[in-house]
Amino acid sequence: MGKYAPDCKTGNCVSVNIRGALRVKPSGAGLNNVPVNVYFDNSHLSRVPIFTTQRKVATGKTNKNGEFDFKVTIDTKTFEDFRLIVEIPEQKKYIAVSGYFKSFGSINEEVIQNINFVFYEKTTLTINLIRTQTDEFDYFSGTYRFDNNYRTLLPTIRDSKNAIWQIETGADVYTKITWIKRFKEKTIYENADSLICKPKINNVYNINF
Repeated sequence: MGKYAPDCKTGNCVSVNIRGALRVKPSGAGLNNVPVNVYFDNSHLSRVPIFTTQRKVATGKTNKNGEFDFKVTIDTKTFEDFRLIVEIPEQKKYIAVSGYFKSFGSINEEVIQNINFVFYEKTTLTINLIRTQTDEFDYFSGTYRFDNNYRTLLPTIRDSKNAIWQIETGADVYTKITWIKRFKEKTIYENADSLICKPKINNVYNINF
């Protein structure tokens, strides 16, 4: 990755703060000492990775409050061919509901100074599917969510045996589970429930079907 060197002779350079934070919901606590990389990237213009170019703008780590703040000079003409990327590495103990990078096609100070990465602490949830009925069904499936922007499909069950859905979810926040049973005559039974999953334990929920 080459170093970014703005051409300020053209009069298009601006000095900006690239500022933001890494926050854990629902507490709002910051993730400290996490690397943050800022660079220009033109991969959106090419489908062939070897033809892409990245230019490093700034690098550093979040402070004790999970915040980062880079003061940089940018030639706005760079945005004609590149996008500005703010990226952090994957956090193994957390689920990133807003992704690990942010992409910008221009300098908007209100946006560029309020870059927030949102996480939940990971925890596990075991959903036991317990066969208690004798009806014949076509399939049994479901979804779960713990954030309005985080929804995951669960495996489809097609036989009458007990089964287990083992999932990762966000801690200290409601996880909503929705399940459906589709009968062979094409009618559908749908139900939903939710529970708060605690961190550092295997949470358990039973569904009789």
